[in-house]
Amino acid sequence: PCDPKATVLANCVGYANGRFAEIIGKPYIEYQLVCNAENFIESAKKQGLKISKVPTVGGIMVWQKGATLGGGDGAGHVAIVEEILQNGDVVTSNSARHGSYFYMRTYYASSGYNWSDYIFQGFIYNPYITPTPPPPPTGETEKKKFPWFIYWRRRF
Repeated sequence: PCDPKATVLANCVGYANGRFAEIIGKPYIEYQLVCNAENFIESAKKQGLKISKVPTVGGIMVWQKGATLGGGDGAGHVAIVEEILQNGDVVTSNSARHGSYFYMRTYYASSGYNWSDYIFQGFIYNPYITPTPPPPPTGETEKKKFPWFIYWRRRF
Protein backbone atom coordinates (compact mmCIF):
# COMPACT_ATOMS: atom_id res chain seq x y z
CA PRO A 1 0.00 0.00 0.00
CA CYS A 2 1.06 3.56 -0.65
CA ASP A 3 -0.45 4.65 2.67
CA PRO A 4 0.68 2.86 5.85
CA LYS A 5 -2.89 2.90 7.23
CA ALA A 6 -4.34 1.19 4.16
CA THR A 7 -4.80 -2.52 3.61
CA VAL A 8 -5.25 -2.08 -0.16
CA LEU A 9 -3.18 -0.58 -2.93
CA ALA A 10 -4.07 3.02 -3.72
CA ASN A 11 -5.62 3.01 -7.20
CA CYS A 12 -8.53 4.98 -8.68
CA VAL A 13 -9.71 2.10 -10.92
CA GLY A 14 -10.01 -0.43 -8.11
CA TYR A 15 -11.58 2.12 -5.78
CA ALA A 16 -14.16 3.30 -8.33
CA ASN A 17 -15.19 -0.28 -9.16
CA GLY A 18 -15.53 -1.19 -5.48
CA ARG A 19 -17.39 1.98 -4.47
CA PHE A 20 -19.75 1.67 -7.48
CA ALA A 21 -20.64 -1.87 -6.30
CA GLU A 22 -20.93 -0.71 -2.67
CA ILE A 23 -23.45 1.97 -3.67
CA ILE A 24 -25.45 -0.65 -5.57
CA GLY A 25 -25.38 -2.79 -2.44
CA LYS A 26 -23.84 -5.82 -4.09
CA PRO A 27 -21.02 -7.87 -2.57
CA TYR A 28 -19.38 -8.20 -5.98
CA ILE A 29 -18.50 -5.98 -8.92
CA GLU A 30 -21.27 -6.44 -11.47
CA TYR A 31 -19.80 -4.07 -14.07
CA GLN A 32 -16.21 -4.98 -14.89
CA LEU A 33 -14.54 -1.65 -15.64
CA VAL A 34 -11.03 -3.05 -15.47
CA CYS A 35 -9.02 -0.91 -17.84
CA ASN A 36 -7.10 2.35 -17.66
CA ALA A 37 -9.27 5.02 -16.04
CA GLU A 38 -9.44 7.07 -19.23
CA ASN A 39 -11.00 4.07 -21.02
CA PHE A 40 -13.92 3.68 -18.58
CA ILE A 41 -16.37 5.46 -20.90
CA GLU A 42 -15.78 3.01 -23.76
CA SER A 43 -15.94 0.03 -21.42
CA ALA A 44 -19.14 1.30 -19.77
CA LYS A 45 -20.82 1.84 -23.15
CA LYS A 46 -20.04 -1.77 -24.13
CA GLN A 47 -21.77 -2.92 -20.94
CA GLY A 48 -24.87 -0.81 -21.59
CA LEU A 49 -24.27 1.83 -18.94
CA LYS A 50 -25.58 5.36 -19.53
CA ILE A 51 -23.03 8.13 -20.15
CA SER A 52 -23.71 11.85 -19.75
CA LYS A 53 -22.03 15.22 -19.25
CA VAL A 54 -24.53 15.88 -16.42
CA PRO A 55 -23.41 14.70 -12.96
CA THR A 56 -25.44 12.27 -10.89
CA VAL A 57 -24.74 11.15 -7.34
CA GLY A 58 -23.34 7.61 -7.19
CA GLY A 59 -21.92 7.79 -10.70
CA ILE A 60 -18.34 7.59 -11.91
CA MET A 61 -16.59 10.73 -13.16
CA VAL A 62 -13.97 10.06 -15.88
CA TRP A 63 -10.91 12.01 -17.11
CA GLN A 64 -8.44 11.42 -19.90
CA LYS A 65 -4.80 12.36 -19.38
CA GLY A 66 -2.79 13.50 -22.36
CA ALA A 67 -3.72 13.50 -26.02
CA THR A 68 -4.48 9.80 -26.49
CA LEU A 69 -6.52 7.08 -24.85
CA GLY A 70 -3.60 4.68 -25.09
CA GLY A 71 -2.15 5.21 -21.62
CA GLY A 72 1.30 6.05 -22.98
CA ASP A 73 0.84 9.67 -21.94
CA GLY A 74 -1.07 8.90 -18.75
CA ALA A 75 -3.84 6.54 -17.70
CA GLY A 76 -6.46 9.13 -16.70
CA HIS A 77 -8.47 9.25 -13.49
CA VAL A 78 -11.88 8.16 -12.21
CA ALA A 79 -13.75 9.22 -9.08
CA ILE A 80 -17.15 8.60 -7.50
CA VAL A 81 -19.67 11.45 -7.32
CA GLU A 82 -20.71 11.82 -3.68
CA GLU A 83 -22.43 15.22 -3.80
CA ILE A 84 -23.45 17.84 -6.36
CA LEU A 85 -23.30 21.41 -5.09
CA GLN A 86 -25.78 24.14 -6.04
CA ASN A 87 -23.29 25.79 -8.40
CA GLY A 88 -22.68 22.51 -10.28
CA ASP A 89 -19.38 21.68 -8.58
CA VAL A 90 -18.99 17.98 -7.80
CA VAL A 91 -17.64 16.51 -4.55
CA THR A 92 -16.01 13.13 -5.14
CA SER A 93 -14.35 10.29 -3.29
CA ASN A 94 -11.07 9.13 -4.82
CA SER A 95 -8.03 6.92 -4.59
CA ALA A 96 -4.80 7.55 -6.46
CA ARG A 97 -1.89 5.44 -7.62
CA HIS A 98 1.27 6.82 -6.03
CA GLY A 99 -1.00 8.83 -3.73
CA SER A 100 -3.58 8.41 -1.03
CA TYR A 101 -5.74 5.30 -0.79
CA PHE A 102 -8.72 7.58 -0.03
CA TYR A 103 -9.41 11.30 -0.30
CA MET A 104 -12.25 13.68 -1.08
CA ARG A 105 -11.95 16.31 -3.80
CA THR A 106 -14.20 18.91 -5.40
CA TYR A 107 -14.10 19.38 -9.16
CA TYR A 108 -15.34 22.70 -10.51
CA ALA A 109 -18.07 23.19 -13.10
CA SER A 110 -16.52 26.56 -14.01
CA SER A 111 -13.46 24.73 -15.39
CA GLY A 112 -15.57 22.19 -17.28
CA TYR A 113 -14.37 19.71 -14.58
CA ASN A 114 -10.91 19.75 -16.19
CA TRP A 115 -7.86 20.00 -13.92
CA SER A 116 -4.13 20.12 -14.54
CA ASP A 117 -3.62 18.11 -17.76
CA TYR A 118 -6.67 15.89 -17.13
CA ILE A 119 -9.51 16.32 -19.63
CA PHE A 120 -13.03 15.61 -18.39
CA GLN A 121 -14.81 12.94 -20.49
CA GLY A 122 -18.14 12.39 -18.77
CA PHE A 123 -20.15 10.68 -16.07
CA ILE A 124 -21.14 7.01 -15.97
CA TYR A 125 -24.54 6.74 -14.32
CA ASN A 126 -25.05 4.09 -11.69
CA PRO A 127 -28.05 2.09 -13.01
CA TYR A 128 -29.30 1.30 -9.51
CA ILE A 129 -29.53 4.92 -8.38
CA THR A 130 -32.31 7.26 -9.40
CA PRO A 131 -30.65 10.33 -10.94
CA THR A 132 -30.17 13.11 -8.44
CA PRO A 133 -32.62 15.97 -8.83
CA PRO A 134 -31.05 19.37 -9.36
CA PRO A 135 -30.05 21.15 -6.15
CA PRO A 136 -32.65 23.54 -4.71
CA PRO A 137 -32.43 27.17 -5.79
CA THR A 138 -30.23 29.44 -3.72
CA GLY A 139 -31.95 30.29 -0.44
CA GLU A 140 -33.63 26.91 0.03
CA THR A 141 -31.55 24.99 2.54
CA GLU A 142 -33.75 22.12 3.71
CA LYS A 143 -31.96 18.81 3.06
CA LYS A 144 -28.87 20.68 1.78
CA LYS A 145 -26.68 19.26 4.55
CA PHE A 146 -28.30 15.81 4.55
CA PRO A 147 -25.73 13.29 3.23
CA TRP A 148 -26.98 11.43 0.17
CA PHE A 149 -25.55 8.11 1.33
CA ILE A 150 -27.74 8.12 4.45
CA TYR A 151 -30.76 8.82 2.23
CA TRP A 152 -29.73 5.98 -0.10
CA ARG A 153 -29.32 3.47 2.71
CA ARG A 154 -32.67 4.41 4.23
CA ARG A 155 -34.42 3.83 0.91
CA PHE A 156 -33.49 0.15 0.79
